[in-house]
Formats: sequence, C-alpha cells, structure tokens
Amino acid sequence: MNILITVGVNCVVLFFMYKILNARLDRRIATGEVFDEIKREVGAIITELNETTDRNIELFETRVVQLKETIEQADRRLGLLKRENEKNSVSREFQSRIGSKSEKPTSKLPDTERSGSHGDSLTHENSAKGQSATGNLASTPSVRYEQAARPHATHGTDGSVRGASTQPQSGGRVKPVREPPNRERILDFHRQGFASAVIAQKTGSTIGEVELVISLMQRRG
Repeated sequence: MNILITVGVNCVVLFFMYKILNARLDRRIATGEVFDEIKREVGAIITELNETTDRNIELFETRVVQLKETIEQADRRLGLLKRENEKNSVSREFQSRIGSKSEKPTSKLPDTERSGSHGDSLTHENSAKGQSATGNLASTPSVRYEQAARPHATHGTDGSVRGASTQPQSGGRVKPVREPPNRERILDFHRQGFASAVIAQKTGSTIGEVELVISLMQRRG
C-alpha cells in the first residue's frame, strides 16, 4: 500500500511539473523572444558584413589612386623617352649627313682654287690674245732718238748746245739710242719689288700688260 501511495504522489508531482514547463514554453513562443534573438543575431551579422565591405571599398579606392599615380608617372616617363628618342634621331641624321658629305669626293673646288683656276684661264686667254702684243713689246723696243750734238765753233753758248741737241744738223748723222724693251724693264722693276701699278706708271704700259708679262715670266720659270 505504501508503494502505491508513493507512486501516485510522484505521478501527481510530475504532472504538475509538466504543466508548468509547458506553460512557460507557450509564453516564450507567444511573446516572440526566439524571433527577437534570431533578429539580433542576423543584425549583428549584417553589421559585420557592412563593416567589412566598407573596409574593402576603402582599400579598393586607395589602390585605384595609387594606380592612377603610377599611370601618370609612366606617361611622363614615356614623354621624356619620346623627346630623348627624337633628339637622338636628329643627332644621328645630322651625323650621318656630315659623314656622307665627308665621304663624298668634293667635286667643286674651294673658292681660292676656283679663283686661281679662273685666273689661270684668264691668263691663258690673255696670253693667247696678247701674245702678239708682248712679242711686239719684246721685239720692237721704244727708240728714243737723240741728235748727235757736234761742237760748233761759232756757238759756244748754252743756247747753241740746246739747239744742237733738239734740232738735227743737215749734215749730221742721227744715232738712235735703244732703251731696254718694256718687258725687260717690267721684269726688272718686278724683281726690285715694285707693284704692278707703279711699274705701269714708270714704263708707260697698262696694268694688264704688266701682269701679263709677269705671269708669263713666272710660268717660264
């Protein structure tokens, strides 16, 4: 009997405990405490995701700025390289032109040689044209006639001497006194160091004739 009583009492106690726990669970489900907890957890997860995305966006922006700076530096360096290449190409072209000009044989003579050759050609032409004139200068010297002054018995004065020297006597002989040819005189003055204009004044010749005679003498050696 005692066993039955204890078992009955335990069953009653367990029944009341079940009822109490069931009521509590119903309250919690009815008030939405579980949903609130789930919402809080989901909100925390969302906030963490937002923070991580913000950090990632900031990192991405900094990387973009760094990339732009590197691109600008690369553009500046490319511009400098282009300028250097242009300068090098211009200097190479200039050097190649100079080298080609130096390697090519100079077909044209310098001004001095051209003037010398031109002068030689002119002297050749002048010598061809004036060879007869120089021959005449060498062969036909200027003759200055001088009257042989004979002493006259009746005239002893200076006037008689001047008259005798200027007017030939009817019975006297005229004696030509030959002066050296103009060519020899020109060469003598040239050897003494006179200029062509001075030689032309002293010999009574033209400057062209004087230079022609001097050039012919220099060619003959």
